[in-house]
Amino acid sequence: MPLSTLTPPVTYFCAIGIGFMLIEISQMQRLMVFLGHPVYGLSVVLFTILLFGGIGSTTVGARSPAAGRDRGRNCRAAGDARDWPACLTPVLTIWARSETTAMRIVLSMLLLAPPAFCMGMMFPLGLGIWRRATALHPFFWSANGITSMLASVLGMALSIEFGIAKTYALGVGAYAVCALMIVVAGRQTSRVRLFAARPVSPDAAGPAVAGAPSIQPARSVSPAMPARANEAAE
Repeated sequence: MPLSTLTPPVTYFCAIGIGFMLIEISQMQRLMVFLGHPVYGLSVVLFTILLFGGIGSTTVGARSPAAGRDRGRNCRAAGDARDWPACLTPVLTIWARSETTAMRIVLSMLLLAPPAFCMGMMFPLGLGIWRRATALHPFFWSANGITSMLASVLGMALSIEFGIAKTYALGVGAYAVCALMIVVAGRQTSRVRLFAARPVSPDAAGPAVAGAPSIQPARSVSPAMPARANEAAE
């Protein structure tokens, strides 16, 4: 596969791994203080993101028609759902800080469920877009897993150095890269279809070989020609 064709899917799955972990870690650090204990923050965030991410992945699947038809809508929905927690989390942590622990856990799950659901849609959506490259699917899985592992450490360092809000913004930016790669993949597919639908001219078959017999079209013989030949003989 050419490098220009391989770059969009690899970038897409690497960006998913980075963005998912940066958003997860930043929300985990925010909600640890809100829930009052690191154990609560870790368990609530992991449980909610994994549960609703799996549900979102199930709704999309790797079906080729649905993935190709609804990828624009899914990307817009995922972008909107990832932007909401950035605005709602500070308001929620201030408004509900005096509530009971159980209520704060429920509110945290409601806050995390929409972005987790939409983030779960992105991986099977990518498998549907690049469904024809089945031989490279294990490579896509490994690229996503490696970048996720690296981003788990990178997210902690970025949160300490630049803050939780900027780490979350970097995670959203990684998903913006995913949307860009979907656009690039769509243009590549359009070019391939346009080239396949282009009519082939007769000259495209190449020049005639010297010495090769030329094929002439058959002439139609009218019924009057044998009669004229007999009259000439007489």
